[in-house]
Amino acid sequence: MRQNSDGHSTGADRVAGLNQSLRLIRQGRAKRVYLAGDADRAFAMRILDELKNSAGCELVMTHTAAELAEMAGVEVPTAVVTEFDASYGDTSGPKGKKTAKSIDK
Repeated sequence: MRQNSDGHSTGADRVAGLNQSLRLIRQGRAKRVYLAGDADRAFAMRILDELKNSAGCELVMTHTAAELAEMAGVEVPTAVVTEFDASYGDTSGPKGKKTAKSIDK
């Protein structure tokens, strides 16, 4: 199990990027969404609007985009990282066009 930035162990996989995060939230598979505190307002509103309709998903807004990129292991700042439970059915992450990098353990 991996430790998240808060020091808690998690069996979840992570994805970085808006489209994959929105897809996981809509599917009810998102467990924790890290939204950068310095994210663009319109960008943040898209995530927050989806989360209003999602039960059981934790929102964490204590990191910057640069910190999320480091946490996700990507080279460019990212405004959103979403954890999802890999044991829930398909472990390959969201379906569809790959627009953001899936984060390996």
